[in-house]
Amino acid sequence: MHQRLQPLTDINGVGSNRKHSFDYCLECLKSIHHETVPFMDSTTNMVSTPNDEQAHLLSLLGVAI
Repeated sequence: MHQRLQPLTDINGVGSNRKHSFDYCLECLKSIHHETVPFMDSTTNMVSTPNDEQAHLLSLLGVAI
């Protein structure tokens, strides 16, 4: 993950001016949810829609939802 996120962190600033740290990226991705919802005789999978920043992180990681 560190290697794939490297392009983002390289252009991101240093010290307290840095927005994207590895921990920040993990926290950002944690808000994407997947739930299996039972309803009567079937189930439905619900996945939250990633925002632009999450979509960019997923793209760098090579992950598709």
